[in-house]
Amino acid sequence: MSKVISQESINSSSLLDFTFSNLKYSVKSSKGVKEIIKGVDGICPNSQITAILGSSGAGKTSLLNILTKRIQNTSKQILEGKVQVNGNEYTADQFSNFANYVMQNDILMETMTVRECLEFAACLKVKGPQQKRDEVVNEVIKLLMLEKCQNTLIGGHFVKGISGGERKRTSIGYELVCDPQAIFLDEPTSGLDSFTAYIVINRLRKFAHDKNRTVVLTIHQPSSDIWQMLDRIMLMVNGRFIYQGPGNSEISNYFNNLGFICPHLCNPADYYMSIMHQENEQNVRNAPIYFQNYDSLVLKRVEDEIENSNKLPVRFNVSYSSIFLQFYYIVKRTVQIQLRSPILFKAKLAQVLSLSVFLGLIYLQLPGKKYFFKIIYFNLLILNQIDGKNDPYNINDVRNKNGFLFFLASGAFMEAMNPCALTIPLERQVFLREENSKLYKIIPYFFGKLFVDLVSDFIIPIIFSSIVYWMVGLRESFEAFLFFTLVLIMLQFNGIAAGYFEGCLFKDPDTAFAVAQLVTVPFLPFSGYYKNSADLASWISWFQYLSPYTYAYQAFVRNEYEQTHFIPNPIDSENIEFHKWEAVGYLALMFLGFITLALFFLYRSKKTLQ
Repeated sequence: MSKVISQESINSSSLLDFTFSNLKYSVKSSKGVKEIIKGVDGICPNSQITAILGSSGAGKTSLLNILTKRIQNTSKQILEGKVQVNGNEYTADQFSNFANYVMQNDILMETMTVRECLEFAACLKVKGPQQKRDEVVNEVIKLLMLEKCQNTLIGGHFVKGISGGERKRTSIGYELVCDPQAIFLDEPTSGLDSFTAYIVINRLRKFAHDKNRTVVLTIHQPSSDIWQMLDRIMLMVNGRFIYQGPGNSEISNYFNNLGFICPHLCNPADYYMSIMHQENEQNVRNAPIYFQNYDSLVLKRVEDEIENSNKLPVRFNVSYSSIFLQFYYIVKRTVQIQLRSPILFKAKLAQVLSLSVFLGLIYLQLPGKKYFFKIIYFNLLILNQIDGKNDPYNINDVRNKNGFLFFLASGAFMEAMNPCALTIPLERQVFLREENSKLYKIIPYFFGKLFVDLVSDFIIPIIFSSIVYWMVGLRESFEAFLFFTLVLIMLQFNGIAAGYFEGCLFKDPDTAFAVAQLVTVPFLPFSGYYKNSADLASWISWFQYLSPYTYAYQAFVRNEYEQTHFIPNPIDSENIEFHKWEAVGYLALMFLGFITLALFFLYRSKKTLQ
């Protein structure tokens, strides 16, 4: 039985040889079991670039995902065989301690610059003083030729940024910052022009040769220049190898001896891809020839290479930084993102200013007081005098004021919930990639983002209430104003927590947003405004206690009518059950409940990316 890597390895090696023996991978479906990888052996040696080539469906990406431990045994997929590094088996968690994986899709924060992305990774993964981290970042920028775009935003849907080639190199640099002993890449040249693709492979080759690192990649159709830079070639057809070994003249001699001669001046990669493609009937008839000759001429040499591969213990060079530092850098990055995003920051500020003035004008000086007031808005001075003819029995005045209070109770919650329900799913791929790479743990990520959202939404209710409270003419008491503002803040916090819960529950932002509306809207009729809570049927009245609108509305009403001239007191007619501080306490409990659920589902969403 093979030995499993020990975390306590001391005399360790940075030269990694990845080997696999009798590797089989099958997927179960309603149509039966489909074999993807069919009992292959192979080695990806250190200090070389190993390229896995094959037509679509040949199994090259599946092989890469198996080597990087992105595929595990489940009820729907069966994995057999040995996958080892330096003669020892390893787990998915251990893989991230000595190697990194670059997916085909470039998952980066679009509102950060190239340098900021690399610095974020360096701060969390590179040990030592800040000067050392800066040197590492500068070295990676130089290696990947990113000097000209290092201070340019990554860009995306809302922000114009760097080119596709620069984005690909940044994505690679994000993993190279911690100087991994091995790096695996899925189609690193996909979508790039020939020159940019050449630069990417050239930089990877320099990394492998100069630092004696193991580089393994899948590539669909390399140019002739890139073909010359590949040290080791694996050709796959229908989940099996037809060649494995050095490139250049050796692979040409091998296929020439089989009667498959690459035409003069033809790109060898194009020719070998043409004879592997299984949509051609001649290639299908030739497949047994490929497999038989591989088994008789190549397999024994590969088995000898596996037997003689490096067996030195593996050096673990990655460990988490402290929880405090993880939290600090998550907060710092989230603040940068919010300040640079016009949708997240400027639009929210404009919305609260315009909405507060708009509501203030609609509900301008509701009946209930006798005093003069001034409003200064865009340098306009408005004077209004209440005539004092307030009817204590006028139910319309009560309903107008209660309508305003209920609108705040529902609107403040939804306004805070909706952006958060979208943000978490939109950042899910970034989170999963960075968490899988062990940049940080779930707790500092979750509470770092939550902290920034809570701070920003702590300021917004203060601005809103400072404008609207006095314009509407609510109870003239500074104590009542402070409590009114506190309830708004608690509503915002509950909305954020509910948005996190919805966002962590669903991975698709559209689904999260739609479900958020479906879940929250039914609570509106049970919140005491549309129907008096005393009139609810006993079998459904319990539903009101699940609604944050209930507690917010009752807190607002009790705060407003503690001192009032209305007869009867709306506190009694509205059947206000809770004292105002009891209502705030229940809002706090609901906040903790939403946060707990959100954290639970975020843990459940943690998975290995494929």
